[in-house]
Parts: sequence; C-alpha cells; structure tokens
Amino acid sequence: MAAPPTRIFTGEARTGASLWSQIPLWLLVFATFSAAGLLQFASVDWERPLTIYDEVPHIDYTFRLADGSITTWDDVYSQRTLGIAECLEIASDNPQCIYGELRDPQERWPNGYSYEALQAPIGYLPFALADVVTIDEQGDHYSQIRQLRFVNVGLWLLFAAAWTMLIVQVTSNRLAAAAASTIVALNPLLFDRFTYVTNDGPAIIASTATSAWLIFGLRDRTLSWPRTIIPALAIGIIVGLLKPTALIVLLPLLLAGWASVRFADSTRPPMRWWLSVVLIGATGAVASFAYSAYIEARSSLDFHTVLSVILPRGPLGLADASVLRLEDISELVTGSGARNDAVTFEWGLRSPTVWVLAFAVLGASAFLVSLTLRNAAFDRIPTLDARVLGISVVVGFIAVLIAHPALHYVRGEFLMPFTSGRFQAPLIPLAGLVVLPAFVRFRGWAWVAILGGLLVAAFAS
Repeated sequence: MAAPPTRIFTGEARTGASLWSQIPLWLLVFATFSAAGLLQFASVDWERPLTIYDEVPHIDYTFRLADGSITTWDDVYSQRTLGIAECLEIASDNPQCIYGELRDPQERWPNGYSYEALQAPIGYLPFALADVVTIDEQGDHYSQIRQLRFVNVGLWLLFAAAWTMLIVQVTSNRLAAAAASTIVALNPLLFDRFTYVTNDGPAIIASTATSAWLIFGLRDRTLSWPRTIIPALAIGIIVGLLKPTALIVLLPLLLAGWASVRFADSTRPPMRWWLSVVLIGATGAVASFAYSAYIEARSSLDFHTVLSVILPRGPLGLADASVLRLEDISELVTGSGARNDAVTFEWGLRSPTVWVLAFAVLGASAFLVSLTLRNAAFDRIPTLDARVLGISVVVGFIAVLIAHPALHYVRGEFLMPFTSGRFQAPLIPLAGLVVLPAFVRFRGWAWVAILGGLLVAAFAS
C-alpha cells in the first residue's frame, strides 16, 4: 500500500490561522494592551489644570523628593507647586508665570497643607527621577506639567508587562486574552489613573504584579518554602511603602482560593500559599504603619490636624459613614476622566466620551455574562474557578467602598464627601481575568472587543 503523499508547507502557503498561532501569547497580550493605551494617550490633555483632589499635593511631594527630602505634616506647598497650579488654572501665556509673584500657601486648598505626607516615597520615584533628569525647573508651567504627566507612558508599559504576567498564568487562549486585554486597557477608571501625577499608577502596577505572583504560586506547586516566604516578605514591604491600597487584591484572591475549593471542587491551594498571602498583607500593613509613625515623629503637626481641614466631621455613626461612598462603584464604568472635550463635574472629575462609556458597558456585560458560564477559560490553573473569582472581585469592589471611608472615620470620625471610587482601580485587572469565559465561548464577541476597542482608543477616546 503506497504511503500518502507528503505535504510540504512553504512560507507562501502558510495560512493566517497558522501565523496567528505562532505569535507568542505573551507578545500578543503585551502588544495589544500597550497599543490600546498608547492610542488613548494621544487624546489626553497633558496641559490641563491640576485637579483639586488631589494632584497638587502629589506634585509637591514629587518636587520635595527630587530635592532630597520627604514630605512631613508640617510642610505646605512650595512656590513652584503653587505657581504651576495657578498658572495652569488661568492658562497663562507668560513663560515666567510660576515665579512671577509670591503666593500664599494658605490660599490653596486645604490651607496649603501638603497632605500626602501619609504616603511613602516609592510610588513617587519615577516622577522625581524625571524631575531631576529631564525637567528644567525654570521652564514654563506647560512644559513642566507635560513632562511630569508624560512619565505615565513609561509606567503604562510597565503595567502592560505586569498584566501580561497575570493573564498568561490562567489562559492559553490567544483570542480571549487579547479581548480581555483590550477591555482592561480601555477601562476609563483604570486608564485615567495613568494620566495624572500620582502614585496610583505605580500602586496598580504593584497590585497586578502581586496578583500575578500569587496566582503563579497556585500553579507551581513545587515551590519550596523559602522561595515562597522570602518573596512574600519582600513584596509586602515594597507594597506597604508604595501605597497600602494596593494590598486590596489580597481579599478577592483569598476568598476565591477558599470558595473555589468549597463550591467548585477545585484543587486545594498549598498551605505555603495561604501563608504567603497572610505575610504579604501583614508585612505591608506593618511597613505602612511604621512609615506613618516615622512621619508623625518628624512632624510637629499630626494626621488629625491636617485631615480635619480637608474632611468634615458630622453626626453620623460608623455604620452610616461607611456606606456613604457605595455609589462610587459607578466609576468602574464612567471613570474619572482626563480626556479632551470632557465635561467637568464636582471635585474636578470628568466624564469620557460616549464611545468610551459604551465600550466600558460592553466590558461590564462580558463580566456579568462570564459569571453564568462554566468552561475551560482558566485552562492553566485548576485551583481557581472563573465564576468564583468574579464574585470575589465584586466583594472586593464593595469592600473597598466600605472600608476606605470606615478607616477615615475610625482614625478621626472623618466623613468622605468626595469620591473614593478610584481606590477600586487595583482590582480591575483581576476583573479582567473574569471576562475570559465570555470571550472563549463567543469568539465573535471577542473580535468585536478587540477591533472595536482599538478603534475607540484611536478615534473616540
């Protein structure tokens, strides 16, 4: 019996499907995520006025760190910070506007206090480095703020790398991974955090990288105790000294690890994984409190004195104060915008275009649909169930909106009259994993998300 003829494939005969399959998953994810962000950056107004809450103190912190000092509770805004803020507000065309006059710090809300003293310095290092290396302190206000904010482009690429490390831990489906990447990259709340001078971007990067490491710990069950515990201690210290709100990813991961075993018959996580999660949280909290105590010791003023100028006190009890900001969950779809042609709302928040909002609703719909599907979207990790993770992330979103105002109340009976929704942003990458089942099941929807998202990013963001 004659052997079947041998088929010879040439470069010219290679199909589009085979070319698609030859793209490494990590490269596809990184490229898609990066491109979606870079396209959106083209529509950002980098020279817009500073936000009242709370870009001004972040910039002041950056300048002090660049000068070799750290912010304490006694510090008020520098003349450089005040000059940039005012000159941007009045859209001055005077290149020497920053130093054209002396300004009274008490005229800048809230009484000139640089209240980001409660934050540790690691999250400001990229901006401080840019200030030292690339920014002319005598330059005009537009060039200085533009260069400071443009640091976020580099931070976005780091975020793309962290997101890539996260999503490749759970799926090998290229199409679904690319669609989820577009959904996450175009989320208005998440993207907006990378358009200001703030430590929110570095915190989101840290939380995403932490999630990736913890999920890797669920996949690789051969990790030794030292290779688990030592990184956990290091991660906790770094995150605690960057921004402790990045630790909120631990809650949904803990809940998902337990509930996946309890309700979805998933593989039980090893004991060292539970311990590593606890160590990250405990070490991060200790590092954060230690830094706060250090700042208090160096200051003649204290947290309560400064925050009492910013936050009101009222007759509400702890329970009522804790639920004041539940409405801010809507920011997951609406964002807190920094794009051109945006409508400014109270506290300087802005709404993105209707196309960005529509695409955010598309992403939220994929999240909800995924909660109804049971498939092999998480084909690389048998320990987590996608639906359980989705419910855990929702719990995390709500917990943030309760715990954040509750913490302010416990520390001084302070109420929160302004939005706290942006503190949910570190959880959005985990929510991005949850949309995978919808895009695995409905391939046409995945293509709509990818192509539609890139079009929105390029022309309608």
